[in-house]
Amino acid sequence: MFSLNGGSISTVSAPTPAHTWQHSTQHGFVAQESWHNYGIGESMNLDDGAATVEHYPSMISESDWENSFLEHFPATPHASHSSSATPTTSMHIYQQSPPWNASASRNTEMDHGHPAVLPETSARMSLSYILGNSHHTRSVTAETDITLSGSPAPCPDTVFAPDSHSDCLRPALPLLGTSSMKENRSPSAPLSPLADAAEIIPQSKRRKRMTEDEQAIDVLQYMKRNYCHLTLPKLIARIFDSENDTLINFRTHFCHDREFLLSFIGKLFDQSSGYEVLHDIIKLHALRVVEKEVDTEFVAAQRIVQNASKACNLDFLRNWSPSHLVAQLDMPTTKSLIVKMTTGRSTDENKLKDNQVLRDTVVLQLMHGRSNLSNYLQLGIGLSTWSMGASKQTTELLSHCGLSTSTVTIERAVNAIGQSSIDEGKLSPFPRFASYDNLNLCHSNTYEQRPDAPAKVQSGTFTLIYELPHISWKTMEIEPIINAFKQARPLTIDDITASEDQVLSFYEQTKVHLVQILLNHAEGFESYTGSRHPSLQHKPRHKLPRNRHNNFFPLRIAAIEEASVSGQILVHDDIFMNQLDCDNPSYPERGERLRKHAMPFCVDQLTLSRIRTAQRERARDLDPYHTRQIIQLVFGMFHFIMNLMWALLGVHRGTLDDLGSLSFFFAILDKVRLGQDRPDYHTLRMALMQILDGIVLAAWEKVHGYSSFPEFADSKPTPEQLLKLAEKIYTSYCFHESKADTSEDKAFFNLQLLLRDLLYVRELLDAVSAGDIGRCEDIFPDLAHIFRGAGSNNYSVEILWFLHNVKNVWTPEFANVMRECMIVNIDGHFMPTDLNIEHFIGYVKELFASKGIYSGWTRFGNVTAAVKALMTLRHRVAEETRLSYQKKGHTTPESVKKLVLRVADAVNKHQLQHFLPNRRPRNDTCHSVPDLLTKGRSLLLGRTLKAFNETVRALADAYTGRILREECFRELEEESRDTIPENMITFEDNGYTALNYAGLYDNIE
Repeated sequence: MFSLNGGSISTVSAPTPAHTWQHSTQHGFVAQESWHNYGIGESMNLDDGAATVEHYPSMISESDWENSFLEHFPATPHASHSSSATPTTSMHIYQQSPPWNASASRNTEMDHGHPAVLPETSARMSLSYILGNSHHTRSVTAETDITLSGSPAPCPDTVFAPDSHSDCLRPALPLLGTSSMKENRSPSAPLSPLADAAEIIPQSKRRKRMTEDEQAIDVLQYMKRNYCHLTLPKLIARIFDSENDTLINFRTHFCHDREFLLSFIGKLFDQSSGYEVLHDIIKLHALRVVEKEVDTEFVAAQRIVQNASKACNLDFLRNWSPSHLVAQLDMPTTKSLIVKMTTGRSTDENKLKDNQVLRDTVVLQLMHGRSNLSNYLQLGIGLSTWSMGASKQTTELLSHCGLSTSTVTIERAVNAIGQSSIDEGKLSPFPRFASYDNLNLCHSNTYEQRPDAPAKVQSGTFTLIYELPHISWKTMEIEPIINAFKQARPLTIDDITASEDQVLSFYEQTKVHLVQILLNHAEGFESYTGSRHPSLQHKPRHKLPRNRHNNFFPLRIAAIEEASVSGQILVHDDIFMNQLDCDNPSYPERGERLRKHAMPFCVDQLTLSRIRTAQRERARDLDPYHTRQIIQLVFGMFHFIMNLMWALLGVHRGTLDDLGSLSFFFAILDKVRLGQDRPDYHTLRMALMQILDGIVLAAWEKVHGYSSFPEFADSKPTPEQLLKLAEKIYTSYCFHESKADTSEDKAFFNLQLLLRDLLYVRELLDAVSAGDIGRCEDIFPDLAHIFRGAGSNNYSVEILWFLHNVKNVWTPEFANVMRECMIVNIDGHFMPTDLNIEHFIGYVKELFASKGIYSGWTRFGNVTAAVKALMTLRHRVAEETRLSYQKKGHTTPESVKKLVLRVADAVNKHQLQHFLPNRRPRNDTCHSVPDLLTKGRSLLLGRTLKAFNETVRALADAYTGRILREECFRELEEESRDTIPENMITFEDNGYTALNYAGLYDNIE
């Protein structure tokens, strides 16, 4: 760059495109340093000011510049004047080395009237240098007076300024070239361009505008001409290897332009030869960079993982999700490396294979390796495998591999989770109901006999507490219930007889059952379009909402045998006082709620009987809790159905020679073990339903009027037609009291009685599965008669207690609460409340068997309190690791359909649905089956109902302070004593049958 002002010349080689005009009124000689991106410049200013124009690499030939410059600044003799009053000349210099020979001396001044002179050779050197100079300059001197020897310039009024339409500089702009300007210009006036470059350089000699590529080529060619040994890579290498201050400054500022460097390296990397070079360099230095980046990512992520692992409680297990946690971690480098490590040909070709679980696991394994506090993944997997029965050695193996915590940590976590479950029960603000059952542990069949040896079988009581968030505390008040019980009227015959509405409801539900059996088993009806018709669906009576799930929490198992009256009292105290902490003076509202509100209990019949005895013995105690009046009882539907099946098995079992007996059908189904003394519950239930389906299917063959089921299906019967035929089956092939003498064809009438009784079982099973307790209640009166007629008197009396409370004691709102306590909805599927606790007892026994059952009851208690959370965690682990925890759907196997057809064929073969008087040859040897409805009704209306009413009256009198009449209770106890053999049905929960070999399962009352 050149600027001229009052005899001053400035040369600038600047990389920035800015145009700067400077003016100074300062007198004296001042030197200052200025930075222009990659260069350093010095400025020596005049009071008259300085005009500065930036200069780009020349696009005008060297000869044009030189001729133009010498044309305005010819070489003349130099005259130097020193005057302190005269403004001095200043010069801007931006270059790598002085382009001309200048003699520099301190404190040298030039007279303003005699401009500086520039020798021709020096001018040519400077122009030649400037035309090919680099953008990179260095600092010359500061506070230095420069005197140039040579001829004075006759026309110090020209500036070389950039063209407004071009990126190149054009020599032009005579600032003081006219006499008017010379005469009118003030020494301190600022400069401005006045003329076009064409006035100085002819158009024919001007070079056209160059592109950036041409400029680059121009620079490279200059380097090649003048520095043939210096290549561009060598130049850059020299700059970064040199210890020269100027080059150090250059490379320092060169690295500041981050975007330029990234772009430059990226473009170099895209070149094939450049990629190879950079690849070798990266191999040498990338590991250090990656290590630092990964370490930075892990340090930042460590805090997040540690916070997530801090609290091992119920919320931790419910929300355990390693994939969600890893997704929150900002670790792009680490994740990219792991993705590359786990990606290969197998994953590219196998679209179903996904290593995401593996990647998340590896990240959290590495986290745990850095800090034991980062055990989010390890706690979840460790607790899950521990709850599945993993041995101590297996747990320690996983711990050493970074997949689990140690056994000691897991045991502490189980204790913490158990306490968290108890605390949740304490803090629950909702009304609750309870269910508990005994848990018997058999240590060994060959236990060592010694004086201090523990008992071979140890018994405890396991409790589940359920919340009732949709029920108000006012509905649960006990005082109205106690007052109603004291004033209750006796139970009448009408109360224990099904109403007309209930009879009609059961009749409609039965017809739907009969049609469903046809659609499920008859050939040709697999794709029947009317199966979902509203008329072929069961009519709801008191159906629970399917979207209302029962939240519950287990308590610690108590080392108390609950089969006795005193044991029942101790169990209640342990539940309410020890575990739920209702007598804590710090929380008086707990004790207040306990004494003033009812607590429903859903338990088996033996427990019901013991609690009622405890209520009778404590009738005059202090408050409703100590009298146990707060405990309102209802039987569990699982034990209820199981005892009904046991009662029907005892009545209809018969012998192998009895046509139509259960033993006869067991032999046809190849299930002869059901004829033994201890049948399995699940096997017996399936066999009874297969027998029912086979008998009904045989009846359909007789009423549909076609030669085969496929032909019947091709006729496309309407739902109304099917219901009409089902009505015919019910009236023709189910037993009714108006039937003729059964002795003429015992097998025929026995089969009709069996069909009718099994339809009650089907209705109970289906109603409970649908969550409709109203359908169960519709047949409770008939079932009371059947139980009494079969000799199962205790459950017959329990139905009387239920009917008495619903009709005479409980408020309508509280009666609905008690109904809903009989069925629970845990995960979207309904089940009996007492069956849910049997599932947990089976799971606890499995866990104790795998972990060793020689621990104390304190250890047992912590495990049972945590059992629900552990089962929830098993679901979470299965979801996170994409395991198949259990099948979502169910289809009836073809083998089951074949068994149903086998029963139907046997019924048709022996003509069991045809009345054959004096059937030969087996009628004389066949045993008649009693009509349980008729027999049970007569027994109930005899002594049982009277004894029940007297017992209720005696207990009500005791609550009012009168003398307790023990003889009334003894009479009802006699009537409640079963006359059939003890229930020997064994229940082995699916999935735990293998534990039967360890002797852990006891009979269920």
